[in-house]
Amino acid sequence: MESILDLKAILVLAPIFGLLVVGLVIALRSGVASLSTHQGVERLACNLSQLLLRMAGYAVGLFMLQRLIGAPFLKF
Repeated sequence: MESILDLKAILVLAPIFGLLVVGLVIALRSGVASLSTHQGVERLACNLSQLLLRMAGYAVGLFMLQRLIGAPFLKF
């Protein structure tokens, strides 16, 4: 029975993670013509820093929301 639940979890989570990875690749390569130039590497680094800051902000926001509604599984 547990293997069926594991299979269902994989079938649900695999497409979600796949779409996240595709979105990350698209976001990182946005505006980057070539990595062989200084401008391309600089743009990639800028995209990466913006992406990391945005993801950190989303995580902090979710933690704050969970704390606000009193989620019992998030005790620090």
